[in-house]
Amino acid sequence: TRALLAAAARDAVTTGELRAGTDPDDLAAALVAVVQGGFVLARATDDETAMTAATRAMAALVRTTQEAP
Repeated sequence: TRALLAAAARDAVTTGELRAGTDPDDLAAALVAVVQGGFVLARATDDETAMTAATRAMAALVRTTQEAP
């Protein structure tokens, strides 16, 4: 999963969808960590809102690496 995300991020950097300075491996690791954390919290608390929050955080993280329009 992490390798696939890193490859996708690498492609996005190449095409200009993500900022040139974005490290694809670091971004992939952060995305996996956010989703895994949301899953663990949702399971531990029996509250799916933790996963929803993790999904929002993941999207926000990606937005910070995008080029300005």
